[in-house]
Amino acid sequence: MTQSQQTAATLRDEVQQAVDTGPHRMRIGLRPLADEDWIAPQSDFDAQLRAREAILSTQDDVIIATEGSIDAQAELLALVADHVTRYLPAHYTREGDSIHVHATGRRWPLSCADPSALRVLAALIPDDVCILSPNSSGQYIMTAAAVCFPTRWKLRPKMGRTLMDIHGPVPEYASRIGAAMDRLFESLAVERPLWRTNWSLLDSPALFQPVRPDRPGQALTSSTIGASVWLRSERQTLRRLPRTQDIVFTIRIRQVSLDEACQDPLTVKRLQTQLSTMFDALQHYKGVHSLRPAIDEYLRARSHE
Repeated sequence: MTQSQQTAATLRDEVQQAVDTGPHRMRIGLRPLADEDWIAPQSDFDAQLRAREAILSTQDDVIIATEGSIDAQAELLALVADHVTRYLPAHYTREGDSIHVHATGRRWPLSCADPSALRVLAALIPDDVCILSPNSSGQYIMTAAAVCFPTRWKLRPKMGRTLMDIHGPVPEYASRIGAAMDRLFESLAVERPLWRTNWSLLDSPALFQPVRPDRPGQALTSSTIGASVWLRSERQTLRRLPRTQDIVFTIRIRQVSLDEACQDPLTVKRLQTQLSTMFDALQHYKGVHSLRPAIDEYLRARSHE
């Protein structure tokens, strides 16, 4: 097996882990996160850093922050810089008051106002980052974010909104997990970071995907869907900053084509079970509903191979 084949196989295995066994359930599903695993050195690490550079140079509204978030931005940048130089020396080198990103060849300052700490963070790690701070009522609102790889959501409308409002478009979020998520943010301890995974099926491989691409023409069929639909995973982490006490939410996007994912019979079975038990409104929200007939036929064929 060549190096590129090994990398592809590793990526496939990593993405598949986001698909739960058993029936679909809307749940928080957070687990303890070891400090050394916060920024994970996964197989597409360098490729995603280079992709972020291209997006940052061509897209607007991927970095938005309020003045009140400046201290939290600086604290987060210092924390990330310490983390990556300690745990990921193959990817970074600390050079005085700057850090060298090997994948892009860029050197970024760690203590300056221009570029902002958030701009440096956006280029420093492959994870998107959001900072949430309590408002006067104690509810957490988004005060700063760098999101290069959105999964069909736009950043600007989320700024300054509470957790409940941010997740307003998600069917049954409020009734099923909204209150529990609010309590989690209130009680999250500095020494106990957490992580979870999520997944979706999208008919585009674009990493920057704030909306569903307009794709006029022939509809996808069971014979074409395997190469045209992508299993996209999100590795999400939550941690509280020790000094400002704000909360950092990170999102790491990974994806493989459905053909790649379904080389594993276990993934075929998991997808069949998840899709058959996902409630209808959530399927519409995720954009899966219109693809279901072709996906179901495709998965049935793969399950009999």
